[in-house]
Amino acid sequence: MGTGLFVQKVSKVFKEKAVLHDIDLTVHPGEVVLLKGPNGSGKSTLVHLISGVYRLEMGDIRVDGISLREEPRRAKAAVTTVFQETLFDPLHSPLQALSLHTRFYGARWSRKQIQQILEEF
Repeated sequence: MGTGLFVQKVSKVFKEKAVLHDIDLTVHPGEVVLLKGPNGSGKSTLVHLISGVYRLEMGDIRVDGISLREEPRRAKAAVTTVFQETLFDPLHSPLQALSLHTRFYGARWSRKQIQQILEEF
């Protein structure tokens, strides 16, 4: 089992507007965390930073001891995120969409592995 998730002094600014400021968060292996707050409070921004969708500019995020700042490909490969929005292009099949999504995170799943996952659902 890994060492968990550590968010240290993470801040994010969009167009000179601070969305997150000096966020610290520790999640231990097996722990479940709920991010709750009003629209625009930075919940999705934090998740996008942890998963590597947004570039980390201030602070650091460590996933199982791997720094997102120092080793972004390795850190992103250790994170799985299910977003609330539909991210798939309707022109792609679920197999194609998952193949694209896994490559974004640095995973190298075979077509057969993805098909097995799809069959489970």
